Amino acid sequence: MRHSQAMDLELRGKTAIVTGGSRGIGKAVARELAGEGVTVAIVARDPVDLEATARWADRRDGQPGRRHRMRHRFR
Repeated sequence: MRHSQAMDLELRGKTAIVTGGSRGIGKAVARELAGEGVTVAIVARDPVDLEATARWADRRDGQPGRRHRMRHRFR
């Protein structure tokens, strides 16, 4: 028998930086952390994907003023 029970990792109010946060596993991790009440900073190489993910987050919590868009090119 399989039991489904939510685990409280006590992350609410913490801050996380998720690299590769605009696509794939990184995006999924960022979404789950945000859903747990974590303030999430996402970092990505593609500014278009990064902006799309930030817009999704704005719509999700209705607080677009909390986001700062930053682009940096790493070499």
